Amino acid sequence: MRHEPSGGVIASARLRIAVAIGVMVTAAPGRADDTNRADEPRSVNVPMIVLEELGVFLPPTIWYWRTKEHQAVDFDLGWDWKSWKAKLLTFEKVKFDTNPFYINAIRHPLKGALDYQIARTNGMGMLGSTVFASLMGAAWEYIIEYREAPSINDMLLNLNGGIAIGEPLWQFGQLWRGGRPSLGDRVRTALLSPFDALHDGIRGPHRWWRPRLWRSLVFDAGLSSRHFDEGSRGELSLGADLELVAHPDYATSGAHHDALRHGAWSRLKARVWFADASTDHQIVATVVHSRTSISARYRQDDAGNSTLVALATAFTYRKERLSGEWDKLAIAHLLGMHLQLARRTPSYAVRCEVGMYADFALVQAHVFGPVPPFPRPPPYHSALQANGYYDGGGLSVLTRLRADAGAWSLDAELASHASWQINGKDRDPVAQRTESTIPITPQNAFDGRVFWHAGLLYRAGAQWGITAFAEGGYRRGMWHELDRRSSDVAAGLALQLDL
Repeated sequence: MRHEPSGGVIASARLRIAVAIGVMVTAAPGRADDTNRADEPRSVNVPMIVLEELGVFLPPTIWYWRTKEHQAVDFDLGWDWKSWKAKLLTFEKVKFDTNPFYINAIRHPLKGALDYQIARTNGMGMLGSTVFASLMGAAWEYIIEYREAPSINDMLLNLNGGIAIGEPLWQFGQLWRGGRPSLGDRVRTALLSPFDALHDGIRGPHRWWRPRLWRSLVFDAGLSSRHFDEGSRGELSLGADLELVAHPDYATSGAHHDALRHGAWSRLKARVWFADASTDHQIVATVVHSRTSISARYRQDDAGNSTLVALATAFTYRKERLSGEWDKLAIAHLLGMHLQLARRTPSYAVRCEVGMYADFALVQAHVFGPVPPFPRPPPYHSALQANGYYDGGGLSVLTRLRADAGAWSLDAELASHASWQINGKDRDPVAQRTESTIPITPQNAFDGRVFWHAGLLYRAGAQWGITAFAEGGYRRGMWHELDRRSSDVAAGLALQLDL
């Protein structure tokens, strides 16, 4: 899928992000029922799954075949036994594709999230919805794109995007359902869980009550100055950080020891930065992170000490303009353990989190700098040669510390990522060398990234406050004897709103 989107499509997507943040901030909050009840089991609505999946599957299929002149560069196979044998039995033609970064890092995870939500809304659980999203991703690769080699990265990102993005969105979409939803309730549900909103519009709310749970909905707008190894710039940022624990006794007094249902510990975080720079629409950075629990247990004693441990999955997307280049990173945190230790007293609360994940990542090769020394395509040999990023496996460690005492709050996060290039499955590896003696399809690249953020909040009102913050990043890229490093740091003030 190599057809470039129009500027109007990009502008429309950014407008939807702005509208979504605005609606979340301004819409009247829904009223929660005090009844502690779980959702009643629902039967799987197969006809509706088929109908809604056709609605999201057919448009890109039509577009794909109407623009086949742009896709033809990848047409290597046919609808014959030799091709199917190479795809299904020997896996000789199952490879990493060479599509632009935004296609693999944005479109496929979001398509997986839509597929997942269709199944989740229509009665499937987390496992069934994940399998469904994975099958729809494979159907695209093997049937719709039957003339191309099935893409390993696309199928992995469809799978991960389904559960790691689709489940948190679905969980937050349930917050405003039930009872007598207001217009704001319906709009927010539609932004986060559109198929639930469609069903509510057709049949009415699916329950008369709203569940009790712990949630944190934080929005902020900030001004900062960012400094690089070379140069600096002023920035405006807009962000949202949503977290929930769908358990009625979380953070309440008393002793508890319970298993949490699937997806009950979820988080969504997004931020965009604007600056007066030579970039498209002055957006100089975009960061999105989502996380959800597959299985979790919560334990709390009478003294207010608690432990929340989960088998979890997550997704991270970062695109940032450095002083002279773009840094791009998309990580499918396939599986990991996430732990929260907390202590709550009448005068203060402290929460410490740490998570470790096994990753599949799309990584901009930092070692080769802003102008990679490879011949421009066509022909397309690898994603690194064609677009400057590679497919890698790796590990991530995510930590967070939060402390609240009176009107003051501290929130600090550190994320560390290590990625090693996966060798041997490039689209068309070659041994020729460029003038710089670097192979056209180099292997064994390594990248490390560390990102941190710390904010000190003073609550001037019940729902708003002022935050002084500092943040930064460190990047290192390596390939054989080449070693390149860069860093940035920023400081500023932000207005924070808690809903």
